[in-house]
Amino acid sequence: MKIKYSDKDFKSFYKKDKHAKSYDIKRSSTLKKRIVRSLERYTATLFLRKDSKIIEVGVGTGFITERIIKYGTVFGIDTSNVMVQELKNKITNNSLSLKNMSLYDKLPSKKFDYAISYRVLMHLNENNIIKGLNNLEKSLKDSGLVVVDIPRKSLFKDLVQFLKKIFVPGEEVHNYTYNESQIYRMVNKTENLKIKTLLAIDHVWLFLPLYLVFNSFKDNDYLKRLILMIERKLNIFL
Repeated sequence: MKIKYSDKDFKSFYKKDKHAKSYDIKRSSTLKKRIVRSLERYTATLFLRKDSKIIEVGVGTGFITERIIKYGTVFGIDTSNVMVQELKNKITNNSLSLKNMSLYDKLPSKKFDYAISYRVLMHLNENNIIKGLNNLEKSLKDSGLVVVDIPRKSLFKDLVQFLKKIFVPGEEVHNYTYNESQIYRMVNKTENLKIKTLLAIDHVWLFLPLYLVFNSFKDNDYLKRLILMIERKLNIFL
């Protein structure tokens, strides 16, 4: 069983046309995935203000982009040229510019109010996360915020991975997980970033019936706040 993707494997996986074409469908194939995606959209906009300049790292096919573009101009980057093309086909907006590039490439300096990146750092080891955050920080204005998500360590996830090894031989596991102390250590190793807010988002299936009853999760902020506890750890750096 392959435990982790290397950076090379990660880029290669998402550059395949078949993954770009089916990405949105796979990410919304179950109730849990649909809730997680809605939470990602919601948390990505929690700290945004109107008329902001935003850089989004790992735009994919634009699920987060579609929401944050309402808050200003977005410069989106992704290592997958096929993902970028899918997004270009989906969104035509003068407020959006896209480029096929990496988190480690040279970014515009001191330009953005916010840097947002979802489902990217989860593929990176600690050294590469530090390298990426340092590069991202250089693209921000002095008062800029970095908002990223990182899957957290948990007994539940360990159990799931253990069962996958038994019942789904050959399943590739390409997500790194980090506990809170590891996250603080990584950020402390960056040059200028400090953690401002750390939100723990856990599996709380008790709230699932609320989603089914209201059937308006994407537009109901009160409901979102109630079940803002599903999957990940959201980190905001100042």
